[in-house]
Amino acid sequence: MVVKEKSPSKRAAVFYASAEDGSDAVIWEKARRLLSPARVGLAERMAPKQARLSLCATLLLQKALTVSGLLGESEPLPPLAQRAGGKPYLPDLAVEFSLSHAGGRVLCALSDCPVGCDLERFRTPRAALAGRWFAPEEQEWLARARSAQEACERFFLLWTWKESYGKMTGEGIFSTARHVSFKFPPAFAPLPLPIAPFGQELLPGPFMPGHEWPIALCRDGRIIPNIRLSSFSPEENYCLSLCFPAPPDTLNFYKIII
Repeated sequence: MVVKEKSPSKRAAVFYASAEDGSDAVIWEKARRLLSPARVGLAERMAPKQARLSLCATLLLQKALTVSGLLGESEPLPPLAQRAGGKPYLPDLAVEFSLSHAGGRVLCALSDCPVGCDLERFRTPRAALAGRWFAPEEQEWLARARSAQEACERFFLLWTWKESYGKMTGEGIFSTARHVSFKFPPAFAPLPLPIAPFGQELLPGPFMPGHEWPIALCRDGRIIPNIRLSSFSPEENYCLSLCFPAPPDTLNFYKIII
């Protein structure tokens, strides 16, 4: 009898933090100590607010790797490289990651398999964006919202799905938004989103919100199988989405201080 070897479990973790804690001086000191000179130099060429968010997101990656046991407590972040298409990765570590920031918050996803994440703060979207980046059936779904607030939440939920998929593939939102669309029944209503279960581990199985959502991800009209999307509310007026090529076996949530 041939006994098949059990496949290694696929683990993933989500890390969420405020980019508003600590002074600018503290953030820059940590960045110069834990990030590469090239990364710090890049931030020095940004506007102050954008530089702080960018540094905090990268510092969150270093912290996430430390919490996950992949780096020592004060070990600097290893050099980043870019794959074709510009997706950053860590050539010295066997882990995939994705970063996002919005409205003074930063998000990092770590995984044993490809992963994309996106974080958005609910705000009034520009009407032209939906017409430019959303398929007609997606625009119709937005139009069926029962209030302006729900329309706003639907817009950014849909946006995070598209962006997290683009980050997972490495193509980015602007390369995929026009080619990728979602199909769902007219009455599909995923809101309100479940609260992100910080401090908990979601166990194997069809655990993630979205497992039973009647949606299909399509690229140029063809359904893409086996893509897992999941969305949560990390705090009021924010939503985060994760995209995996297949569901991980475990998913941990952490709210930490950078």
